[in-house]
Amino acid sequence: MSQTSSACRRQVHLAALAALLSGWLALTALASAADIANGQQLYESICASCHGLDPRQNQNNIRRAANNPSLIEAAINNLVPTMSFLRGTLTTAQIEDVAAYIGNVLNPGTGTPVLNATPTSMNFGSLAVGSTSPGQSLTLANTGSGALVFSGLTVTPADFVIFSGCPGTLNAGGMCFISVQFAPRTSGTISGSLTIAHNATGSPLTVALSGTGTGGSALPTVVEYYAPALDHYFITSDAAEQAFVDSGGAGNWVRTGNSFRSGGSVQVCRFYGNTTTNPATGQMYGPNSHFYTADAGECAFLKSLFDPNASSWKFESNDFQTTPASNGACASGLTPVYRAYNNGFTRGLTSNHRITSNLASYQQTVAAGWSGEGVVMCAP
Repeated sequence: MSQTSSACRRQVHLAALAALLSGWLALTALASAADIANGQQLYESICASCHGLDPRQNQNNIRRAANNPSLIEAAINNLVPTMSFLRGTLTTAQIEDVAAYIGNVLNPGTGTPVLNATPTSMNFGSLAVGSTSPGQSLTLANTGSGALVFSGLTVTPADFVIFSGCPGTLNAGGMCFISVQFAPRTSGTISGSLTIAHNATGSPLTVALSGTGTGGSALPTVVEYYAPALDHYFITSDAAEQAFVDSGGAGNWVRTGNSFRSGGSVQVCRFYGNTTTNPATGQMYGPNSHFYTADAGECAFLKSLFDPNASSWKFESNDFQTTPASNGACASGLTPVYRAYNNGFTRGLTSNHRITSNLASYQQTVAAGWSGEGVVMCAP
């Protein structure tokens, strides 16, 4: 550490700062040598006023102290008069922590990562089947001296949903959070786990999850149908409607064998084509098809576009529950549901969309000339 400017000396307030720090430093003296997290706290509390919060900026030559505790100790004891207030205040271990922290900031790839998770288990209590709990936060901290690399994040069973705010790599001293929610699909006690694979000792880390589903039975299944004569697809989660379609009451619709579970935080908006008769043709304006969306913005937009005297989508009902996709993807533990469009408008055909969780079926439909719209919702 180098000679500081007069402005820096005014910031330090030597005697007062030494008095304030003495008690806190005594507590941190118990931290082990090369404790990056402790070194960061010490640096930000003591060094940052003269050297800046980011050692990479090399304010007052702070980079020279990287992994060099002897230089810091010499600066305190002999070289820099304005640092003399730290004599006898910082322990050797604390000086080593500061040097290691600076070194890690400049070269985060070195050292040994250590992963700490808080809490180590989560209990969500009792929750009605089909509903979703508020998120509980899992804190992940890298208290080691090297970069922590995450290589896998999984949760089982699908009654638990995660949303990760963690990057692929967490530098020493870094911290990130994972939100976990409970969305019971059946009644009774449900136990699960969140597993995190990483490059530190003790991988994988497992966090126990538990909760109880109440007040219901298994969530309904969304069943897919196909009408060969129309080359149209249709889905429904309503058991009575499924029975009606199965009976032939809606025409020649057959089950494709594809289905996915309902359940999640939002209800899907279900639309059907405008059923008003067009006086010019004697036919309904249409389209003679259904459309589904879990996107609240898309739902509101289509509602606003409805025109009783033109071909348009008419809101029919709030249908089954699901979880909206986030940036075209689903959180770990959820099943992606894809949507494809037959390009009916440009082809002069009745518009139709296929919604399926079967990736192979989706890809086959796209290969047949339909437009793939990607993941639009996430099933439990």
